[in-house]
Amino acid sequence: FFAGARGAKRGAPAMVFLDVIVNACCRRLLHREEYSFDEHADSFASSVIKVRGPAQYFALGFKDRNLEEKYLNFVATRGKGRNLLGLSAAFILVFLFWLSEVVWVRLMLENEDHPQVGFLWKWFVPKTVVLVDFALGVAALACLYKNVLPRLRKRCVFFIIGAVFLIYFACMAYNFSVSVYNSPFMIEDDRVTSHPSGWALRLWFYEFPPVLCSLAMDITVLLTLEIVSIFVVVFVVAIPLAKGAWATYEDENIITYAWQGVCVGKDPYCAFMLRWFAILPLV
Repeated sequence: FFAGARGAKRGAPAMVFLDVIVNACCRRLLHREEYSFDEHADSFASSVIKVRGPAQYFALGFKDRNLEEKYLNFVATRGKGRNLLGLSAAFILVFLFWLSEVVWVRLMLENEDHPQVGFLWKWFVPKTVVLVDFALGVAALACLYKNVLPRLRKRCVFFIIGAVFLIYFACMAYNFSVSVYNSPFMIEDDRVTSHPSGWALRLWFYEFPPVLCSLAMDITVLLTLEIVSIFVVVFVVAIPLAKGAWATYEDENIITYAWQGVCVGKDPYCAFMLRWFAILPLV
């Protein structure tokens, strides 16, 4: 049944957050067609059946909302293994990061005179919330696939995955905003003399790996794009601009961290080359 539908609509389901609003509030309004494959099939002498695809909205799926519902349930069921594996891998990464934070916070708290003891809680609490978030997400996905809650449709998998990453982005965005200059990759904590590659390397090795797991999941294309787009807009554009992190790529700061003898004076061409290498993790 969905062989033709999948070919006609591959990569076109609605984004998860928009899909919640569309299917919960606007289902009747968007339901403009009662599509039947039998009525649109023409038999040829070669016994090849050509199926005319059902009408679609741009980015909102089929105009036949019943068909849209069946298709999303089909995609969610098909991706059971990959979705559980991907979200579990993200949970393991978050757990390993959290475990390293536990050791670090414990060492810092043992030093009562440490000037950033109060800051440690701002750093650690969001990581704990993220850990619980992914743990509950994996558990919810497992329960849904095992029909522990039979009234919930399989397409709710997309809502669960989207909600898990939304909470992850909210917590890590707060954490990143208050500690963008306290990365382990920084040589200095001062925003003027911060290492140019510091916060970029932090994003690549710390905040981005769980997002990378979403690329291995069998979810809708637009949901994947939504997750990656939110990460780019929030972590690469909004917070670095608001906190002045992009200023670390200015010529003077770039040349400050150049190897001795690489740049002579304030050579703009040398600064451009070094800036490219520093920004490469983000690219």
